[in-house]
Amino acid sequence: MPTLTTDKIIAKLNSYFTDNQYVFWYDDKQEFKDIIDSIAQHLSSVKLYKAQANQQFKSKIDLLNDSEHKYLIYAPYKRPAIQENYLTDMEHYSKLFTADATQIILEELQLPENQLLFVKKYNSYFGAKTRRADFVKYWSDTFDKTPEKGIIAAITKTEKLDMNELLMKVIAAGYVNNHYIFIFSKYDVLDTFWKLVMNYFGGEVDSEVDLKYLVERIFITYLANELNDKLPDRFKNYYLKQSDNVQIFIDRFADSNKYQQYYDNCSSTVWRDLNLNTVLKHEPAMILTKISIFEEINHLILAKLVAKFDGKRITDYEQLLEIIDQMLDHTRNNFNGGTEPEYKFLRYAAELLNLKVPMVDDWQDELNDYLDNSYKIDTIYRKSLLAYTNIIDTDNYIDIKKTIDRYYGNILLNSSVKQWNETFDLKEVPVKLKQERFYHNYVRDVRERVVVIFSDALRYEVAKELEEELNSDDRLTMKMNHAITVLPS
Repeated sequence: MPTLTTDKIIAKLNSYFTDNQYVFWYDDKQEFKDIIDSIAQHLSSVKLYKAQANQQFKSKIDLLNDSEHKYLIYAPYKRPAIQENYLTDMEHYSKLFTADATQIILEELQLPENQLLFVKKYNSYFGAKTRRADFVKYWSDTFDKTPEKGIIAAITKTEKLDMNELLMKVIAAGYVNNHYIFIFSKYDVLDTFWKLVMNYFGGEVDSEVDLKYLVERIFITYLANELNDKLPDRFKNYYLKQSDNVQIFIDRFADSNKYQQYYDNCSSTVWRDLNLNTVLKHEPAMILTKISIFEEINHLILAKLVAKFDGKRITDYEQLLEIIDQMLDHTRNNFNGGTEPEYKFLRYAAELLNLKVPMVDDWQDELNDYLDNSYKIDTIYRKSLLAYTNIIDTDNYIDIKKTIDRYYGNILLNSSVKQWNETFDLKEVPVKLKQERFYHNYVRDVRERVVVIFSDALRYEVAKELEEELNSDDRLTMKMNHAITVLPS
């Protein structure tokens, strides 16, 4: 029985005769022998010629003697080999037709004749019109040597079968009951998928290959590169040869807004399942700063930084600041767990504990120092408090918080106030610096509109920060001044 309906065959034959005088139809199984006359009757201005297997030369003469008409040459035998076929030259400028569904599909897919075996092999996939439409949409001429790429691209809807995008989509479908892995297996392209992926990353396809193990190998290969291959020997079997492609994939995966959640899940799973906390916890903090793919690395580094605080003394002060700055400057998002406030708190705390109030004998020297430098003490303390309030779990930082509170209040602030009280003399304050003269100095003689904003307890250091922010606007010109009032103030 025919594999296509008669109407489809007629429509296809008529389309062939639009541009061809002859159409050859070899029907070696003679499936259409009984209905060929009926089919020919529905062809527009076309004659039917029934060729015989042992009369090819006669067939050629008959056809050439009637050059005025179009002919459907129906041959109920197998197409002869080229060296035995007297009609080869005519076939060259004619059209071959077959009622085999595979041939029709091949043309619908706009594939060349050399892909006929490919279409036959994957007839279960090409059986649905929607799948054929997807295949045509995502097919690329670059797939010619491995046409299975077209099926994989169509299943995953991946333009040009970009390997990074492909793998991110497959990973996002999960390790268990993965939809894509199931469909690849169903349509017999799973082996091709693994060969493509492992070839891209430089690994062998073996019995152990699975999605979870592949992800572990990718992360470990990237980690080994960050640490200059300083991982235990048990991880050697995880390494993939194409480390550049591993880096490209991880960078795209980690920085993708679309797949960020899946990257985080993969990263945490690899960290936990391979017990990387135990592997890396003895490494120096400076070495750990090179690691950018595991959020958990922050907790190891922070623990090491906290250990550098010994009361009011900081061990390796310069290195501590360098480590913190490196972690804060990572371009990749390493703070999904909310560890940015911790780094900032420790930095401000270390800076504060490293400060001292200069000893002076004159209140004017103290004032000038405050206006130029010492106001930053108040800024650092304020920012340390702000960072601390943003820390979710403060258990590891509460002792440091108590230390800087005492140091700021009992040492820095008390020393400054004591010096001021011992040396300050209101009588020595110039008139232009007295707050009580504010109106006379800044408002009375100004002819333009003046706006005066009163803000209770607006500290000088806050005003300095506001000045810096406003100065960053090229449309504004800022000039800040100060005034002195009597105590309390």
